[in-house]
Amino acid sequence: MGEVEDGKIEIIGPDVDKVEVGAAMPLGILVEVAGREFQEDFESVLERRIHEFISCANGIFHMGQRAITWIRISKEAFQKGFRLRHLGEILVAKIHDEYSKIVDKVQLRIITDEAQLAEPLEEARAIYRERDERIGKMTDEDVDIFYS
Repeated sequence: MGEVEDGKIEIIGPDVDKVEVGAAMPLGILVEVAGREFQEDFESVLERRIHEFISCANGIFHMGQRAITWIRISKEAFQKGFRLRHLGEILVAKIHDEYSKIVDKVQLRIITDEAQLAEPLEEARAIYRERDERIGKMTDEDVDIFYS
């Protein structure tokens, strides 16, 4: 748990105010959590909730998941001062709020520098592949509880 600094938000690369209006920019969001009760299997649950948490921001549109996402910041939200740090603040707050029983600390990096994004993106894709393979091999005998 010592490697995660609670509430730390790091922006790596230009923020949205440094990009031409209407232009696309690379974006990676690396969320790191620590908790005494946290288990690796919870990672995918938190990942899926990021979509929902981002949608809490007025004027922000999010579509997709995993390594294929699209986030749109409305001109109105931008003019009111919305920046990537605010996105980070929302995610930190919502993860603490919704998962306080398993998450004690949350830090994240928002990466818009394409060169800096390459390595974390490959690491994420490797985790997705490993997770998909593990789940694909599961049988009824591997699961204790069934939901219907």
